[in-house]
Amino acid sequence: MNIQLTKKAVEKVLQFMEAQSESQHLRLSVSGQTAKEYLYQFLLDQEVKESDILVPQESFSVLIQKDDQEKLHGATIDWIESVSGSGFHVENPNKPTNNLDSPIAIKVQEILDQDINPGVASHGGHIELLDVIDGRAYVKMSGGCQGCGSAQATLKGGVEQRIKQLVPEIQEVVDTTDHASGSNPYYSS
Repeated sequence: MNIQLTKKAVEKVLQFMEAQSESQHLRLSVSGQTAKEYLYQFLLDQEVKESDILVPQESFSVLIQKDDQEKLHGATIDWIESVSGSGFHVENPNKPTNNLDSPIAIKVQEILDQDINPGVASHGGHIELLDVIDGRAYVKMSGGCQGCGSAQATLKGGVEQRIKQLVPEIQEVVDTTDHASGSNPYYSS
């Protein structure tokens, strides 16, 4: 298993471990995915489980679940600090597989591009198709839609109804958006 940590990332992990004297490992897991990349979770941990792979570093080990091994092989972990925040950043050569080239996904994408996004763009928003799995279209809302008090009403009352009307194979549209981190919602509740 090949995972690299930059010097900055190692320093930050050691700082966190020093503040929490019991931790001996950095646990890295894949917590989800978008259409283009995996999402990650970082935790300090003492316990090594049977389902873990231990990736030794100089001063500590990284724990990865066996299920995530292929998704993380060859990844580089860095620590980034910027005006918009700081945190671990994973540069990963592995990308998630999705169904965006299926006929159903192509139909849903056309509806988003032609019917829905022009309307939500007037409120500074955008809706991105992430995947289509088992009759569900997974979307992410951004811009004015992220954190908007009317986002769920727009999604269920407008977006989902239009997609289900034109693509009967879709039974549900699932919003994967982190609305709590929206920085410029069109309408705040």
